[in-house]
Amino acid sequence: MKYTQYKLGMMTALCIGMNVQVVDASPVDTWRAQYQEAKTLLNEKKYDEYKKVRAELDGYSLAPYLDYRELRMDLSSKTPDDIRLFKHNHQSLPIGNSLSYQYLVILGLNERWAEFIDYFPNEPSSKNLQCYYYQAKNKLGDKATAWKGAEQLWLTGSSVTYECDDLFQDWAEAGKLSDDLIIERMLLVYKARNNNLFSYLEKMLKADAAKEKAQHIVTLFNDPDLLESFSKSNKKTEFSKQLTLISMEREARKNPKKAIEILPDIAKKQLFTQEELVQVKRRIVSSIMSTESAELAQWRDKELAANPEDSFIERRIRVAIRAADWDDVSNWIEYLTPTAKNSLRWQFWTAQIESKEGEQDKADARLKKLLGQRNFYSVAAANILGEPIQYPMNTAPRNIKPIKDKYSVELARIKELIAIDEIPTAKSEWEYLLNRASKTEVKELASYAAQHRWHHFTVLATIKGRMWGYLSLRFPIAHQWWFNHYSKELGLDKVTLMSLSRQESALYAEAQSPVGARGLMQIMPATAKYTAKKIDYDKYEGVDSLNDVDVNIHIGSNYLKGLLDDYDGNRIFALAGYNAGPHRVKRWRAVSDEKLDAYAFIEAIPFKETRGYVQNILMFETYYRSLLGEKGAFLSEKELNLKY
Repeated sequence: MKYTQYKLGMMTALCIGMNVQVVDASPVDTWRAQYQEAKTLLNEKKYDEYKKVRAELDGYSLAPYLDYRELRMDLSSKTPDDIRLFKHNHQSLPIGNSLSYQYLVILGLNERWAEFIDYFPNEPSSKNLQCYYYQAKNKLGDKATAWKGAEQLWLTGSSVTYECDDLFQDWAEAGKLSDDLIIERMLLVYKARNNNLFSYLEKMLKADAAKEKAQHIVTLFNDPDLLESFSKSNKKTEFSKQLTLISMEREARKNPKKAIEILPDIAKKQLFTQEELVQVKRRIVSSIMSTESAELAQWRDKELAANPEDSFIERRIRVAIRAADWDDVSNWIEYLTPTAKNSLRWQFWTAQIESKEGEQDKADARLKKLLGQRNFYSVAAANILGEPIQYPMNTAPRNIKPIKDKYSVELARIKELIAIDEIPTAKSEWEYLLNRASKTEVKELASYAAQHRWHHFTVLATIKGRMWGYLSLRFPIAHQWWFNHYSKELGLDKVTLMSLSRQESALYAEAQSPVGARGLMQIMPATAKYTAKKIDYDKYEGVDSLNDVDVNIHIGSNYLKGLLDDYDGNRIFALAGYNAGPHRVKRWRAVSDEKLDAYAFIEAIPFKETRGYVQNILMFETYYRSLLGEKGAFLSEKELNLKY
């Protein structure tokens, strides 16, 4: 049978690392069956039959969700007071913002403007509701507020949601949509590189002078080589200045060498302020940070020295590290602000430079000051010095009775949602509860979740409470059967698999990234398909099966195994490849050309996300080994001795 649903009961618990207690058949089993029946009857709009079933469920913890479903199915008949009353009676349900949004959409679609403002008198946060809000103000006579809001919504480089159509039409008919506003939006469109809107906006222009400005925008967008002649032939106006600024930033990305050549004349002709000039120069510097041109590198360094900024200087230091030019590294560290220079990262690298310069005592003394912290550079310092890895740890709260009593209703719902396999809803409940809890209560909730083996929820609580020292809570011992099984089967370190999963998904089996990665080990569908075919694995039956813990860890561990085999067991390369792709690792290795040690290669990774990813997993391995009482090196001898 094809994999179309997740296993219930204990298998559901395994998918998110939760224990589900077996409940006596009566009355909970009866309620669960009636709950599912009630949902079906609502979907089929059999309201009379639904009400009979619903009447039997008053004692069931999830009954409020039926009331919510029923309300949503007939929102258009409700008054603002109806919605307020429902929200008041169900304050602990995580439905407030969602219900309000749905109700406001209904009011906007049906042009019930007085009720819209009655229910939500302040500007909403979402753009489509803002359109309705200002149209309501318009129709109710508050033209000043409506037109101000229309202008604010109009001035964007992107397409505007259709909900604004009527507002914009009334705004334009009132004579408020001027040629200047259309040109201003065209400049924003140019900056956003969303040129498909040009034609739509040009057709709205009335005056010949405005049409000429529009032609300049379109012409420069289509032919950037005309920028210099445009600047020279047009006297400085606010329009010409803004157009040249946007065009120069674009030129900096596409042709930085030319941008450097034409910038002085354009800046002089268009009267760029010093701040505007620095803005363009930084855009150019960013484009040529890793240039191989000596001429461009000289210009880059001159500008960086004249206008240092920590994020740019740190990128420049990494360029020097990639080249193994330690004098250059030392030079650029001096351009950091005192706060950045004194960070563990750059103190570690200052010590490394001192060591390379033969000042070993000085280097060791500096490294010793870094010891004893929960930080990659502190552990790296201990590893170099041969010192034991130590860091502070906090003890998890033990008395959770107050939190159980205070939030008994919410926790009962969460338990039941887990039991019936409605995990995303349980997660919404948990996050809503964390947002309402005090800092102390969040810590107690983290302990509560840990005691119930709600592993992902435990991690969420530690993040919400910024509980960085509570390592036993931050790093739950989850899914041990599967990690043990596949580590033995494939000859992998179980701790590496655990740490990677903790980094990727915070141990949430149903995690899905914006780009489509799924499950514990956050596997892309294409990677899953390729790996399953490579290892002849018939349990992979499409994207949804990646939410099954067995399937996900099986495919993810085999993919990681392939990377480790390709890199002769080197975790640094394999982890970087898992995150950024093997092709990028190949490129980075070519640049460093075996001039670096392990620490320098990690620091030189140009992607901040991947650099942090590798460092995090190495640290997570350290924490897990401590929690499990297992031995293991921060970096292996083989990894330390390799030239990168």
